[in-house]
Amino acid sequence: MSTEPTLPTLFIDFDNCKFSTKLAEMAYINWRYGVNSVPADYADSFWIDEILAKYLPPEKIPSREEIYRDLTLNYLTSIEHHASIEPMEGICEVLPLLAKRYSLWTVTARVKTSQTVVMHMNELHVPGCISGVHHVWDFVEGKFKKIASKRDFIASFAGKKVGFIDDSPTEVLEVDGVVPAFLFDPHHQHDGNTRIQRRVRNWHEIGEIFLAA
Repeated sequence: MSTEPTLPTLFIDFDNCKFSTKLAEMAYINWRYGVNSVPADYADSFWIDEILAKYLPPEKIPSREEIYRDLTLNYLTSIEHHASIEPMEGICEVLPLLAKRYSLWTVTARVKTSQTVVMHMNELHVPGCISGVHHVWDFVEGKFKKIASKRDFIASFAGKKVGFIDDSPTEVLEVDGVVPAFLFDPHHQHDGNTRIQRRVRNWHEIGEIFLAA
């Protein structure tokens, strides 16, 4: 359980919520496996082996574990592979204002071994704004180990909690009820999901909600 912060806490996802990482990951996948996947593939499929199945014969598709082990060792821990990644529009203006009123925590499904890259991106683009980082997974001795889901981490977090922002409907639905959860959906990709109660389209809208509270 975390030490109780002096400010209320807002929890924010990392990939494609704070930073536009989808194209960089796609570029790595295309280079690593010699395919020409496109952004639409990543909207339709959650698992990378399912995406590779569109481009490779079955005998050449690595196992899911092999794919994510490679991503962990060679992409997620590489500052070089993240050099072209840009922050989401508006975040560099809005997040420093939020940091004056809230304790801001990054919550990410990225493995803990990638923490150096996560912290580097935070400090490069929004320096001094992030109070801490929670990783759902760790990678220890060649094996993936779950630390705590976003829901469980937030539920156990001490102090007042004001919100959770994520681009994944699954994560939003799991966390909602523990704390007000907002789907970050700038491209209206999940408008058809009627179970989602709260949506934000951009960082200026996030600012309007939480700076007016």
